[in-house]
Amino acid sequence: MLCLIITLGQNYEAFLKDTIDWGGVAATYIGIPLFLVIWFGYKLVKGTHFVHYSDMQFPERFKQ
Repeated sequence: MLCLIITLGQNYEAFLKDTIDWGGVAATYIGIPLFLVIWFGYKLVKGTHFVHYSDMQFPERFKQ
């Protein structure tokens, strides 16, 4: 979440002008959709899924 906040805070000045600098916006924020496409593509190809915390199994030495 911190990385997302930092990324969204970059080049916010492009939105504050009278006209939006679309070239600057695209150059700054292209990493977000690219990351999402790669991440969801990997999940789709490998068939991975999220596991709820209650369904996780931990060795006894990690339990408190």
